[in-house]
Amino acid sequence: MLRDDLPGLHFFVAGLRRDQDAVTAGLTPPYSSGPVEGHGNRTKMIKRRMHGRAHPRSPAQTHPDG
Repeated sequence: MLRDDLPGLHFFVAGLRRDQDAVTAGLTPPYSSGPVEGHGNRTKMIKRRMHGRAHPRSPAQTHPDG
């Protein structure tokens, strides 16, 4: 009954089962990219914070009467 509802999903799962060793090896590497991801996130956060100050303001924006 479920096979009729989601044939694409069942085809995908069958492929995963067929290549289970490769899937497991790909999902469990002996190293971690956590530190690299952390540096990238930190850099993006700094850029987002500075975005408003990164572009010079026109004189009309800085003058209280402008």
